[in-house]
Amino acid sequence: MRKTFCAMLVLVVVLFFGAAEFCSGRNTSFSCIEKERKALLKFKLCFHDPSHMLSSWKGNDCCEWRGVGCDKNNKYVVSLQLRGSIFSNQGPQLYLIDDVKEVGSSLLKLRYLEHLDLSNNNFSGNLISPSLSLMKQLRYLNLSYAQFRGRIPSELGNLTRLRVLDLSQYYYGGLKVDDDIQWISRLSSLQRLDMSGVNLSHASSNLFQVLGMLSSLSWLSLSDCSLKNSHLPSHNHLLNFTLLGNIQHFDMSQNSFYRPIPIFLQNMTSLTFLDMSGVNLSLTSSNLFQVLGMLPLLSWLDLSSCSLKNHHLPSCNHPINFTLLGNIQTLDLSVNFFQGPIPIFLQNMTSLIALYLFSNQLSGSISNSLGQLSKLKSIGLSNNQLNGSIPDSIGQLSKGGDPQPLFKDNNLTGRIPSCFGKFPIMVNATRLMYDLSDDFGDHALLMWVMHGRLFEYSWDQTPLMEVVKGRYLEYKRQPLRLEISIDLSSNNLIGSIPEELVFLKDLHNLNLSWNHFSGKIPEKIGQMENLESLDFSKNGLSGRIPNSMSSLTKLSHLNLSYNNLSGPIPTGYQLQTLEDPTIYAGNPQLCGAPLLNKCSNDTLPPTTTNFKDNDEGALKRMWFYIVMLLGFASGFWAVVGTLIFVKNWRYAYFQWVDDVQHWILVVITLKVAQFKKMFNGNQEY
Repeated sequence: MRKTFCAMLVLVVVLFFGAAEFCSGRNTSFSCIEKERKALLKFKLCFHDPSHMLSSWKGNDCCEWRGVGCDKNNKYVVSLQLRGSIFSNQGPQLYLIDDVKEVGSSLLKLRYLEHLDLSNNNFSGNLISPSLSLMKQLRYLNLSYAQFRGRIPSELGNLTRLRVLDLSQYYYGGLKVDDDIQWISRLSSLQRLDMSGVNLSHASSNLFQVLGMLSSLSWLSLSDCSLKNSHLPSHNHLLNFTLLGNIQHFDMSQNSFYRPIPIFLQNMTSLTFLDMSGVNLSLTSSNLFQVLGMLPLLSWLDLSSCSLKNHHLPSCNHPINFTLLGNIQTLDLSVNFFQGPIPIFLQNMTSLIALYLFSNQLSGSISNSLGQLSKLKSIGLSNNQLNGSIPDSIGQLSKGGDPQPLFKDNNLTGRIPSCFGKFPIMVNATRLMYDLSDDFGDHALLMWVMHGRLFEYSWDQTPLMEVVKGRYLEYKRQPLRLEISIDLSSNNLIGSIPEELVFLKDLHNLNLSWNHFSGKIPEKIGQMENLESLDFSKNGLSGRIPNSMSSLTKLSHLNLSYNNLSGPIPTGYQLQTLEDPTIYAGNPQLCGAPLLNKCSNDTLPPTTTNFKDNDEGALKRMWFYIVMLLGFASGFWAVVGTLIFVKNWRYAYFQWVDDVQHWILVVITLKVAQFKKMFNGNQEY
């Protein structure tokens, strides 16, 4: 019995320390090359690091440092991923305090480095070090938004293994390319090139001929590069651009062209994404969509802010075979000069998922045919002159997925369709944005999210405007916190607020101000537990403020002014923190804090109680304990069960336990004898 107890005790001790060693993530047999460790420490000294991005850069094993990746076989540093935050107050960012040449010299000692990402840090307007061109193993180089300035060194053309090169900038003029751009053609392995915001105005006229020599290139962004007509290939050189047919993503937005749509686009038959927004295409003839129809794989088309008019659209006089455009899923024609009713040809584009017609001069009613586009999930019609009611067919959008109706700043009348409460993504949402604001920039973010990109998209001319918490919020050139909001303000909508809205439990912002709603505020509005901003002002709402509104614990902005509300203002929880009396201005029959109008005893509001329990937290705790017990049981019996059923292992283990027990007893006996000897010796003195 004693032997069995000792064996189990030793087993538990061994398992405990073994598990601790495993959980600590340490691997004492694996450490980086000392020369490279010193190079990284030298690199660290070149920067001021107020956010402690490099705080883990200490100790002997640099492979465990943040952002450092090592090859598991030879222990060389092969990756440096030190992407900073666009704003230093929102995340980590490094600030260069030494000569940029010192940065280059320290990186050169990482001879096997393949991946280098220094984007979104602050290099204080320094030049890109030409010494980077000596890092011949590089396959990925990202220096975007790192506040470099000046000429891009042509020596970068020596990085012949490079597959991704990102030099994009937030603002025009930070980086520039001189007349000689032939160095780009030497990047024969390049698959992705992003030079957005780089000044290419002085680049030679053979720019696209050079790009056409990159046979592996599939992703190209030349947005906001100050390109001019002279940079575009002419009819005489079209045969030299057949290699551009491999490009799938092409962004040429926000440039200074003033000519018809580039004819060479018809050779880019692999295109799935085309962004020409902000380019003046007013000189294009009526064959615009015929040219685009020669791109059979095109699914994303952005022609916003292109100075287009009605004659550019397909019509009876200029018919088009819509099977040529049958794959387009996202179409943006916003901020143009289209007039009259919503173009009828759109009802034939049956693959449409997102349609944006913001800020045109469209008039008439919203056609029921739009609701018949079975795949349509997002439609934007704000800032037009549309009238009539929102058709019930819009409710069909809820069957297609995640609808995003944007109707603000029109002359719409009638009631809000009850289908608004059936939109599934708003009932149970996952960090997507449903903004119905009056801007013409929000669609850019919406579409970017749909293609799976991180939410770090910038606008060059049209910022994102949203009325949230009583303020016009403008988002421009910065990452956004994606949120869910409905803004139907500044229309002529009538009737009562649909009860179905209360089922949109993940809605963050709701703005129905400046309409003609009547009736009562939905009694169960307290179910909208994630609501942060609520604006029902400038309507004709009547009755009492529902007591359930006190359950909106996240509410930080409320505006119920200029209605016909009456009775006591509910007390308790979040409403007590909203002490601005202007929230309730223009409702003379309201009483109670924070108004000076006191309630009589018979109108005092009942004390509200939040009955919402913590089921979610309890469920998480329960699963934590279940998983912990299962983990212990499986780990314990994996060892004990083996000893029970494998005879040889059991004998070997108990023999080892006996040896350990004997060794411990011998050590203890010797130590006791030594102690007694010392004690007796001291007594003799």
